[in-house]
Amino acid sequence: MRILNLVCIVLLICHWDGCLLWFVPMLQDFPVDCWIKLENLEHAHWTVQYTMSLFRALSQMLSIGYGRNTPTNTVDVWLTMVSMLIGSTCYALFVGHATTLIQSFDTSKRHYREKLKQIEEYMNYRKLPLHLRKRVNKYFEFKYQGKMFDEKNILEEFNECLKQEVLNYNCRSLVASTNLFSEANPNFVNEVISKLQFEVFQPDDVIVKQNSIGTKMYFIQEGWVDVVTECGTKVARLKEGAYFGEICLLKTEKRVANVVAVTFCNVFSLSSKHFKSVLAHYPETKSRLLSVAKQRLQSLRRKIKQNETKSKIDILCEDEDKNNDEEDDDNCDEYGLSCQYNVSNDDEYDDVYPMQRTKTADHCISNKYKSLEEK
Repeated sequence: MRILNLVCIVLLICHWDGCLLWFVPMLQDFPVDCWIKLENLEHAHWTVQYTMSLFRALSQMLSIGYGRNTPTNTVDVWLTMVSMLIGSTCYALFVGHATTLIQSFDTSKRHYREKLKQIEEYMNYRKLPLHLRKRVNKYFEFKYQGKMFDEKNILEEFNECLKQEVLNYNCRSLVASTNLFSEANPNFVNEVISKLQFEVFQPDDVIVKQNSIGTKMYFIQEGWVDVVTECGTKVARLKEGAYFGEICLLKTEKRVANVVAVTFCNVFSLSSKHFKSVLAHYPETKSRLLSVAKQRLQSLRRKIKQNETKSKIDILCEDEDKNNDEEDDDNCDEYGLSCQYNVSNDDEYDDVYPMQRTKTADHCISNKYKSLEEK
């Protein structure tokens, strides 16, 4: 519509210029050398007169000619120059206005491109390595999806009722997939949603560090994360609708495990301050959440302990295997054998040393399991 208005304004100026080209010679009573006399338009029908005047005005404004005849007297020359000046001014205004309109069609995309240019200049200035630049670019691509909005300022312009409706709609999938929200008081859900902060994490990002002080809890909207112990053992995998980090906010304890992003993750974080302020008004929800947190903490510690025990057993088995191999070598040497078993024919080997091989193998096996039982 704005482009159409601009075109109409240009046509209106052309109309005025065409009328001026006719009106000035008419005031001079149509001189013999004026363009109207040269084209025999003095007694033509008014539609022809108007058409030829408009054609001459457009030709001169667009600087593509002077019409059917060049100006022959001083008045026509001055009128032609005025038309050219008006035309060049209108052309510049039209191009500038049209460019502004086209850019305003996708403001968010333009802001996104400008932000990427700023980031690129910053990375060049700081001389960041290539792999780190790729991570930065992937982060912005995934977070903004080619469009950038100042969502915080936009929401601040809304009244409380409209703002809450928009937030509820934005977090509808999170609320539907999270048990904490689906079973809680609607007022509690509304208060929590209004205080959530959107965050994005890339694969291999450590969202939560073991033994660190917890200041946030997280709700997974999209993506997968792994709960990993300090030694690198995976304890659990959390997906869409899960939440984590609430244990440290409910109990004065440090983080009990690492939480590492497996894929790109969209999460909402809730700070400790907001978390406690909301729960203060909903004691039932707090007690239920505390009960679930205790169960999850016990289960997590049990899994961590089992994995640590399993790791120790594996290490002991490896050491025992190594020791038994050394003992087997010594036993085999007593019988004049080689424990490498580099014999081309096993049947031939059994025929020559049947009792010795059996005795040695039994000795190795019994030693291995005897030591394991003792440990």
